[in-house]
Amino acid sequence: MPRGQFRGPVTKEIRERLKTGNLFSLEELRDAMQHVVRSIGVDAKKDFEQLFHLESVYKDLFATEQPTLSGPSLVRSNEEYTSTIQKTVEQLEVGVNTSMRGSRSGAGYQEVVIELHRALLKLTSTALAQRQDRQAVIEAMFSDLESRGVSRDKLPEPLPLQL
Repeated sequence: MPRGQFRGPVTKEIRERLKTGNLFSLEELRDAMQHVVRSIGVDAKKDFEQLFHLESVYKDLFATEQPTLSGPSLVRSNEEYTSTIQKTVEQLEVGVNTSMRGSRSGAGYQEVVIELHRALLKLTSTALAQRQDRQAVIEAMFSDLESRGVSRDKLPEPLPLQL
């Protein structure tokens, strides 16, 4: 496979490779991890831009009121998200470092590569759950605004985050 290119969703490809035994090489795993982490960052940036924008709309329109969101309570803390992803990335790094010290063949190496595939699946699963939480809060905020007579199409576009 050409470096950095995947036939479809990375998660689907990893599961298929685990099932068939046609595993990624360490280099391909590194590329997959970089792709996943980059995607997580892009999605989180979009979601937080939207959340901050909706928060400012609430402040402008309903300065004295609290939103009455029906749906999930506000998502887990950003620190919890960051630490969960950081732990998974650290597991991947430990696995890569361990496998690099040993030979690139044999049962031990194969076991490490399989565990790296599983850790990458865990990372993607965690990121997806976090994105779904953020999207549920965004949708609940939109629904609350609409119930107060504010139309989605009348809301200005969110400003990009300045990171």
